[in-house]
Amino acid sequence: MEMERFEQLLAAYGASFQRWPAEERDAAQILLQSSEEARRLHAQTAALDRMLDAWQVEPPDDLRERILAQLPRTVRTPLDRFVDWLMPDMEHMGAQVWRPALVAAIPLLVGIILGSTLDIVSDGTDSPEVWQEEIYLMALNEPESAP
Repeated sequence: MEMERFEQLLAAYGASFQRWPAEERDAAQILLQSSEEARRLHAQTAALDRMLDAWQVEPPDDLRERILAQLPRTVRTPLDRFVDWLMPDMEHMGAQVWRPALVAAIPLLVGIILGSTLDIVSDGTDSPEVWQEEIYLMALNEPESAP
């Protein structure tokens, strides 16, 4: 391994060989054992790694309050959002007046669709005479009383 490549790997992965690519580790350790300059560079990089590992960043004191201040004040339920969608805003009423009309037309459309798809066949049993006869026969058929 060349010294230039060793320096590139130190800069990219740090002093720990465990973070290095597996195919480069053996050559780097051989160079580290045979070169005083490689040992010096490795020691400098290890010191830098220790300093970076020890570095602590404290969050600002008001970070929690700033995050909570950005959250919405109220929790809106799906029903609240539907009512807001349904009822037009008075400032933009012209652009949103179609929403209540659309909701009001839904039952009408459902009725038209169902009415056009149902196949109503009259077998003649809808006349009042047939119903009267049916009720009469049902009245004659009294249930037996239990002894």
